[in-house]
Order: sequence, then structure tokens, then C-alpha cells
Amino acid sequence: LEKLTNRANRMFAFVRQYPQLFPENILTSAFQQQFLSDIPFVMAAEKQIKTLLCEGDDYIALCHWNANIDNCWFWRNADASLHCGLLDWAMVGQMSVVQTIAGVISGAEKDLWDNHLDELLMVFIDEYATCGGPWLNLDELRYRLLLLTAITGLSYGMSAPLAIGREISDLSSVQSYQDSCFRENENSRIQLHMMTKMLNVWQTRNLGSLVRQLVN
Repeated sequence: LEKLTNRANRMFAFVRQYPQLFPENILTSAFQQQFLSDIPFVMAAEKQIKTLLCEGDDYIALCHWNANIDNCWFWRNADASLHCGLLDWAMVGQMSVVQTIAGVISGAEKDLWDNHLDELLMVFIDEYATCGGPWLNLDELRYRLLLLTAITGLSYGMSAPLAIGREISDLSSVQSYQDSCFRENENSRIQLHMMTKMLNVWQTRNLGSLVRQLVN
């Protein structure tokens, strides 16, 4: 708990120092204090969440765990219909479908998570059923995805300050997360994006409350 709390405090110190890099909804002290108070509940629920993600045959399939945009390529055939292919097949195996969904949209901007998540999940549900899978429940699929986001957020989502500090020496003149210094430093760009996404989803979807309900 102490280690994660220290990492969270370092993360929020970075957010407060460079607020121009982040959306306004994660800049409030109220949210930051809420996040800190949520940490012990997420830790307590981690095993329960991992067990839940492995339950229910309908939600387990052969999946590509890392099917984000940089492992895809696209082409059009003779009738101009769009097709997609995947790279990095070492990450393929039997797993919860929400793990592959999380990977697919890991690079998505804030607007998708805020305004179009259910639309995207319905596309997955429809395609999954069309290809021979069962019809999944939207609420349950979203619930599992958000619980996964909570536990992975604490595990992998708070390391951006150190990663960025190793690559970019001065952020004081940077105007936003779209600045050229992030385009030129891939790891910093990825780490900043993943941390921002995690914090935004935590705030907009109230992940702490979701986990507390599971624990209680």
C-alpha cells in the first residue's frame, strides 16, 4: 500500500506541475484525494477481479492481447472494402475478451472513452456473435472492462513521470500532450497517454465506487 501510495503521490505531483498536459477533470484535488482513498480497496479486490475475469465461458475466447493500432495494418481489396490484419501473434491465447478489448482501445483518445464506449462494445458484441460466439451482455462486458482498467491502472498506469523524465528534460514550455517532444519520444508519448487514459476513466466512470461495491 505504501509503495502504491507513494507512486500515486508522485504521479499527482507531476499532474499539478504540468496541468497543461491533462484534461481538466483530473486536475481537481477532490479527485486526487478520492483516487488515493480508492487504492486499498482496489488492492483488496485484485484477486476477486482476476477470478471474475476468468469466469463465464461466454467471455473467454482465443484473443490477441495486444491488438492496438500499432499492431494492425489496413488495406482495400478490388471492390474497395476495407480489411484489417494483425501483427505480434506471440500475444495470442485463450483469455478474457475484455483483455483484448482493453488492448484494442488502449490508444484511444478521451472522447472515445467518454462518449462512444458503449457503441464500440456493441460493435464487438455483434461481430462476436456473427462469427459464432454467444451474444454478450453489454452491461456485464463494460463492467468487466472497467474492473480490469482499475487493477491494471495501479499496476502499470502511474509510471509516466519517471519515463518522461528520462527522455524529456524540460516540460515547462510544452503546451499540451500533442507537443512535438511527445511525437519524437515514443515511450514518453505512450506512458503519458496511458496514465491520462487511466485517470480519466477512473474519474468519469467512478472506478473506485465500482470496486468498493464489489468488495462490500
